[in-house]
Amino acid sequence: MVCSAGTASASGPIVVTDNAKLMKIGKWLELYADHTNKLTIEQVQEKVFRASGQDVPNLMITPYTHWARFSVENRTGSETLLLELEYPTLDQVVLYEQQHGGGFVKKEMSTSRPYSDREFNHQNYIFRLNIPDGETRHYYLSVKADEQAQLPIYLSTETVINQKNTQRNFIFGIYLGIILVMALYNLFIFLTTRDSSYLIYVAYIVCVGLTQASQQGYTFRFLYPNNTWLVRHDTVFIPILNGITAALFIQSFLHSRERYPLGHKLLHTVTVFYILCFIPMFMDAYMVAQVWVQAVAMVGSLTAIFVGVKVHRTGFKPARYFLIAWGIFLTSVIIFVMRNFNLLPYNDFTYYALQVGSAAEVTLLSFALANKINIYRKEKEESAALALQVSQENEQLVREQNAVLEAKVQERTEELQSSNKELNKALSNLKSAQTQLVEAEKMASLGQLTAGIAHEINNPINFVTSNIKPLKLDFADLRSLLRKYEHGNGGAGEDAADVAGNPAF
Repeated sequence: MVCSAGTASASGPIVVTDNAKLMKIGKWLELYADHTNKLTIEQVQEKVFRASGQDVPNLMITPYTHWARFSVENRTGSETLLLELEYPTLDQVVLYEQQHGGGFVKKEMSTSRPYSDREFNHQNYIFRLNIPDGETRHYYLSVKADEQAQLPIYLSTETVINQKNTQRNFIFGIYLGIILVMALYNLFIFLTTRDSSYLIYVAYIVCVGLTQASQQGYTFRFLYPNNTWLVRHDTVFIPILNGITAALFIQSFLHSRERYPLGHKLLHTVTVFYILCFIPMFMDAYMVAQVWVQAVAMVGSLTAIFVGVKVHRTGFKPARYFLIAWGIFLTSVIIFVMRNFNLLPYNDFTYYALQVGSAAEVTLLSFALANKINIYRKEKEESAALALQVSQENEQLVREQNAVLEAKVQERTEELQSSNKELNKALSNLKSAQTQLVEAEKMASLGQLTAGIAHEINNPINFVTSNIKPLKLDFADLRSLLRKYEHGNGGAGEDAADVAGNPAF
């Protein structure tokens, strides 16, 4: 795109003579902040720019559009140079190249456009400068960012820029490899032990890696090159998840619920504040969200150190590993913040500080978790030894109790046998008495039967007996009569009449 404009008035051109040298041109820039965010290139040319004076100008966190002005004189013998702005989290970068006829060619890149629209396959903002050898071009650079912004601008040939970026990619690849190894290692331990603290730590490691990847622009390049909303918000969204998983992991790792309940509640509060950071983010109050996240991260880091110290004083040995690891990470964060506030220079040391610190942190914490397994194993062995000792004591006690019980059982058995004998004897006596009683009952019944029979017999016998004597008398009379009859026939008739009339007959 070509725009008409006057000549840029730079303080002096940046002369590029060595095509094998990487130049950091920040101190040659002239800067201007557009507080209206509405100025055009024509209007900006009339403004007063100030000299940067810094190798890496720091724009801080402002809602304004920042302009940089510079000129480049090419003496490398090459027709093409590359201008690289090594800060991929900027929202928009527009380069205006002044033409001899007075117009400008506009080249724009931003996170609101898909990654495929970029001329170079890299997450940094890279512009091609077509400057014939021996000539000078004038440029304006417009930058917008809703977060902490710096201008680490490099100028060199494409070969040199690619070499630098290849080195950056290689080092980040090593860092990413460490992150992935630690994540897979702890995931394997989780699948083996089913201890939830390892799974939380895996989530934390992934968030740490994603945080660094988003800061370096790798998430936009490789994970979601077409999701412009996520590209714009990932530098807030991912740190929020990082903070939440960190708080959860610290609670789990330090056993804060049991060892320091107040610290456990404080970490819960930090988690709640991290969650609240989503509110300004989803309301597109991006700058507020950035400041809020950084404030919560600072408070959360200090809270983690405080809780770690308290838990360490309870004698919990893994807390020492946590304090060392967290201390290293906080040191790297301090270095990063000091670089952002120009208290430390923008160089390889400060550039890789967070990567080194976070890699060291996740590695040390992985060792701490591995040591936790050893502690569990030792505790298990001690528990097993104690259980064995208790088991042996219990067996001895059981044997003693069994001996006492056997003696009591034997004594009780003898008593029962004696009681059984007595009961058998009593039963025998009872049976004998029962037999005698039955016999007596039989004899009594027989006596009653005999008495009845005798009574029934005695009645007719008594009748017969009582009538024997009268019968004898009757027989005597009869014999007497018969004798008389025999002695005289005459008197037989009278006698027969007497016999007939005798009532004894």
